[in-house]
Amino acid sequence: MAAAIVATPLLWMIVRSLREAGRGIHGGGFTLANYVELLQSQTTAMWLSNSLLLVSLQTLISCFAAALAGHVLAHHRFPLRRLLIAMLLLSMLLPGQVTLPATWRLLHQMHLLDSYLALILPAAGTAFGAMLFRHACRQIPSEILDAARIDGCSEWRTWWEVVLPMIQPTLVTFAVLSFTANWNAYLWTQIVLQDQRKYTLAMGLANLASMPQQQELGLMLAITTISILPAFALFLMARDSLQESFTEGAIR
Repeated sequence: MAAAIVATPLLWMIVRSLREAGRGIHGGGFTLANYVELLQSQTTAMWLSNSLLLVSLQTLISCFAAALAGHVLAHHRFPLRRLLIAMLLLSMLLPGQVTLPATWRLLHQMHLLDSYLALILPAAGTAFGAMLFRHACRQIPSEILDAARIDGCSEWRTWWEVVLPMIQPTLVTFAVLSFTANWNAYLWTQIVLQDQRKYTLAMGLANLASMPQQQELGLMLAITTISILPAFALFLMARDSLQESFTEGAIR
C-alpha cells in the first residue's frame, strides 16, 4: 500500500510526459516528442553534462575525505580527538542553511564564486560522512591493522587495501546518499553560480518552471523524469551493497 502511494505520482509524471501536447492523461496517444525535443536541445544536454561532471567529482571527493577521516578518528589517537568528535556531532545538529553566509564570505575572499570549486569544496567534508565511516571503521579489529603494519604496509596502503574493502557496503551507501543529495542540490548552486553555461540540471529545471512561456507541462514532466534517472539507476546498481549495509547495521 505504501509503495503504491509513493509510486502513483511517479507513474502519473511518466505517463503525462508521454502524452501529446495539450492532451490530458486520458486523452490522445503516447509520443516521445517531448523527450526528443529535450535531447535535441543543446541547453538540456549542457545542463545534464554539467550535473554529471560536477556531482561525480563531489561524490568521489566526499567519499575519499569522509572514509579517510572516519579511519583516522576510529583507529588513531591524537590530542583533542574527543573534542573534535564532539564538535562534529554538534555540527550535525545545525541546519545547513546556517553556515551558508560564512561559507559564501570565505569563498568570496578566495575569489572562487561562480566556479565549480565553490560547489566541490563545501561538499568535500561532511560531519555525517566522517561519523558514519568512524562507526564502520570501529568494527574492524585492530589486530588486522597491526598485522598489515607488521607486513610492511604504510598507513596509506593499510587504509587503501585493508580498510576500504572491509567497509565497502558503507562506502557504497554513502556514495549513493552523497550523489543523490548533490544531484538534487539547488539552493547553494543558485547562490554561487551566475554563468548560465555552468548551470546544473536541477537549477535549469527550476529556472524553466519560473518562466511562464516555458511552462508546457509535458516538457516540464519529461525533463523532471530525465532528472531522476541517474540517481535511480545508481540506486539499482548499488541495491545489493545497500541491503548488505542495512543488514549489518541491524545485526550490530
